[in-house]
Amino acid sequence: IEMTKEDLNKKRGCRLRECRTDKNLTQKQLADLCYCTTQTISYIENGKRGMSRELAHTFSMQLGIDEEYLLCETYFKTFREKNKYLDALNNECDSKLTDLLQLLGHKIKLLFNAGEFDDPEALIGQSANFHFDTYSNDIIMETENCSRRIHNIRIQFDDITISPITFMEFFSDIYDYIDFLIEHLTDKEEKNKYNFALYNMETAFKQEQEFESLSKEEKIRRIKKDFGSILLCDEETAENK
Repeated sequence: IEMTKEDLNKKRGCRLRECRTDKNLTQKQLADLCYCTTQTISYIENGKRGMSRELAHTFSMQLGIDEEYLLCETYFKTFREKNKYLDALNNECDSKLTDLLQLLGHKIKLLFNAGEFDDPEALIGQSANFHFDTYSNDIIMETENCSRRIHNIRIQFDDITISPITFMEFFSDIYDYIDFLIEHLTDKEEKNKYNFALYNMETAFKQEQEFESLSKEEKIRRIKKDFGSILLCDEETAENK
């Protein structure tokens, strides 16, 4: 549903008020920093007037946020927040793709020198997350107790040993091939569905934030609404037992 100009002004005003109060600034303080009037700030926050891109840029510089967030063109307040989410999304995609390759019978194994660790045995039993450094052959390993960079990582892929950079280039080729397959789908609805699933990360981010903001009772109601038939089956099975 396309948003009306009035609704957009109200939403932009709410975001400006939210970001201003997060910085513990009064309307007058923000107006003084941005060389505008307090009335201008008040009118914008109450949705009585619009916000130009130039003014949004000025506000963003003083509030330390992305001007596109104020203009309701993104769900991410800062570039750092967006990059953090994109990194997490990319790591999740890479992890799922690795799992898929292993299910198809490929053997993938990280090779590194255990001497990198002061106490290798301390890692036994701990779950670890690995993040590739795109610009080197290093990875960042994060456990519950520490985070460290491991140098000169190699990856054993079936019977060959390659660098992380080569491995990530291989992943990039796979993603390009997936894009190719989606682009050549004859069913337009199917194409849109796959493109939405792959690229509409901001909508997914918004939905995730909205769900997390719900109370426990509201979350349960939402889950029952989306998965009611499955839950009913489980409840019936439990009752029969």
